[in-house]
Amino acid sequence: LPVQVVRVCTLNNECIRVDNEAVARQLTERHEDKVKWVSVRYSCWCIDRETKSLRILDMPRTVAQSFGSRVQILGKSISGDLEGCDWMIRTNDKSGLDVRYEAVYVEDSPLTYVEQKMIEDKKAEGEWDLRKIYSSYSYQEAVDRL
Repeated sequence: LPVQVVRVCTLNNECIRVDNEAVARQLTERHEDKVKWVSVRYSCWCIDRETKSLRILDMPRTVAQSFGSRVQILGKSISGDLEGCDWMIRTNDKSGLDVRYEAVYVEDSPLTYVEQKMIEDKKAEGEWDLRKIYSSYSYQEAVDRL
């Protein structure tokens, strides 16, 4: 499942990962002289079938919502050995704050045995938990970092 990654970026372009949007909102309200903007994105593991590698997909809310809509509407998972599917993510060819993303469903494509083994191997390495990879700060810890 995707993990929410909330970053508070300071005026000197340093970003601090915080626990959730409520913490980001508090920091923005109480320290507006130090906070430039807040970024809310989602990350999940995905298989890049072009490079045949397991990667972390960092995505905006719009892409995560597209994945979630498939689950809600069809009752099917976006991953797994029986219900997996392929997606293409397109942009509007702009950059920065002007870039927009669209997730396009391509086809059903359950995980192959080789892909399942790749996932099991990654889990065995002990670096699977995205909450640990994207560790974050509580409100007070973030204030101390500001």
